[in-house]
Amino acid sequence: KLYNIPLWSLIENSGLGAVILETSVGLILVADDSISLAQDKIRLKGIIELYEHYSRLYNVKFAFHKTDLAVFGDRQTKAEMQTDDTLKIGGERLIFNEKNEHLGLWQCTDIKKTAVENVRNRLNKTSKKMFAMMGSSLSSAPGMDLDTARILYKVNIKPSMTAGIQAIHITNESLDMLETYEEGLMRSIFDQRKECSVTPLYFIWG
Repeated sequence: KLYNIPLWSLIENSGLGAVILETSVGLILVADDSISLAQDKIRLKGIIELYEHYSRLYNVKFAFHKTDLAVFGDRQTKAEMQTDDTLKIGGERLIFNEKNEHLGLWQCTDIKKTAVENVRNRLNKTSKKMFAMMGSSLSSAPGMDLDTARILYKVNIKPSMTAGIQAIHITNESLDMLETYEEGLMRSIFDQRKECSVTPLYFIWG
């Protein structure tokens, strides 16, 4: 959006934003959703001042009371920032969360948990979508017509399982979660016991 360009210019020219692989990430914008990355508390405070200056200069109203702060690194730094009464934006205290959602993906301050958190989130949403479309036909014979179930799976269910997680690093644990979920789904569609092999089911599935 054009109205965001002045803010981007302020932060870019200040040199306060973090740099990853020679790419400045002091401000990342998608429509009205923004995220800023800084290497330390001093630079973060500088970026906050630029947000406030931009807000006053262009009469832009931010929802400062909803601002989340994720601290990556040692726990001592996080503890110090949480007790810093001067760390505010627009007069509002920052919200410290162990995980934050941005553009539909969760980022955990413990990076090792990020993949599992996102996969779990996707599978929860997929389960709701699946039962809304397939409902009582799961695990009940004769159930939904196989051709209909296959179309629903390929067009709706499978894309829902993987939406967005292509953008994160998938760990072995999160991959196991996806595989276990899909195998359980296949057994439910074919009304098979939990221990049965899914290999023949995949051949039938086509």
